[in-house]
Amino acid sequence: MRKTLAMIAGLLGAILLTAPVLAADLYGTLAKVQETGVLRIGFRDASAPFSFIGKDGRPAGYSVDLCRQVAVSVKRELKLVDMSIQLVPVTSENRIAKVISGEVDIECGSTSHTLDRREEVDFSYFTFLTGTRLLVKRTSTIRNYKDLAKKTVAVTKGTTNESRIVAMAKVLKIDTTILTVGNHDEGFAAVKDGKADAYATDDILLRGLMLVSGEPEKYAVTGNYLSYDPYALMMRRDDSAFRLLVDRTLADLFFRKEFDNLFDKWFKPMGVPMNDVLKAAMTIQMHVN
Repeated sequence: MRKTLAMIAGLLGAILLTAPVLAADLYGTLAKVQETGVLRIGFRDASAPFSFIGKDGRPAGYSVDLCRQVAVSVKRELKLVDMSIQLVPVTSENRIAKVISGEVDIECGSTSHTLDRREEVDFSYFTFLTGTRLLVKRTSTIRNYKDLAKKTVAVTKGTTNESRIVAMAKVLKIDTTILTVGNHDEGFAAVKDGKADAYATDDILLRGLMLVSGEPEKYAVTGNYLSYDPYALMMRRDDSAFRLLVDRTLADLFFRKEFDNLFDKWFKPMGVPMNDVLKAAMTIQMHVN
């Protein structure tokens, strides 16, 4: 009798472990997707190669591809037959607000994971590591930040780059004019059209702007790294189940050949190969977090 009861208990335990997640057990983003059948992904329209509008008019990029992998995981976790992805445009100024309000479930652009931002939102494992530098015309005499004295530098409003350039000018005590722009395309155009002497944003984005300009030989990226910024996918706070699913998706992907192919797809054309230092930095977090 005891043996029979033990077998029954074991079978019941196995059934519970493999049973579909019940709606009553869900909360936050997963509950929302279960109810609506829609995962809302925020994207940037001019943050190549992370998130931008491709030649076919559709959102594309490294971060967008990562979020598509997340969508596959969400659909599988919830055992949904049908689940759609709604792509929602965001800007550097409204991306946090749209995540908090629920208009966007996960933001897949080029957002830096910072402690200040974590007061309002949450982040996944970081997906890339870069930092603030300067884009100038090849003929420019600007080589470092002190050379920005009496010059105009463009920055995108609402970014960490903006705050760091402002702080740098105060520390170096140089008279620099700060020109705020709406996005990276506008920043590049400001340099191209002579409205700014330099555009300050993350190194990898500057290289992307040069590449898509069709005239990369006319521009240069200069200056030491003013900051080191880890990019991550942005989500709402207090939603640990969804964040865990996102992190598990990234961890599984990072250790597969598929990730190397995905990385090469977006960064190899820019001359940015995956190196041991970057890969170690991206994967070691999975053993300590």
